[in-house]
Amino acid sequence: MSTKRPERRKSDLRTRPPAAPASWDGNNAAPAAAPPKKTADGRNRKMTFYLDDDDASRIRGALLHTMAQEGTRSLTDFIHKAVLKEVERLEATYNNGEPFPKVAAGSIPRGRPVGDY
Repeated sequence: MSTKRPERRKSDLRTRPPAAPASWDGNNAAPAAAPPKKTADGRNRKMTFYLDDDDASRIRGALLHTMAQEGTRSLTDFIHKAVLKEVERLEATYNNGEPFPKVAAGSIPRGRPVGDY
């Protein structure tokens, strides 16, 4: 009977993220943005979506190189701000600037969009 322990697994988190942009001096950060609103049960709602690699890389680049100037704290914060800006544009264009009626999670049709083959 062997008493040797199994080999320790190495984390995929070993790689370092890219360095902050050269314009970062540590003193020019904008005030932190408010966190996303919580659901009725006190938790944030998770949403998932897919992007091609080029768009995802472009988004991460824009976030990383403007975090200090814009005060964006995370990718979630960045995407939250961007999506709400588009929602406000759609409300202004199609609903006289008023919020659209709320739609419950799971109510939007799933699957491949029409014409996407």
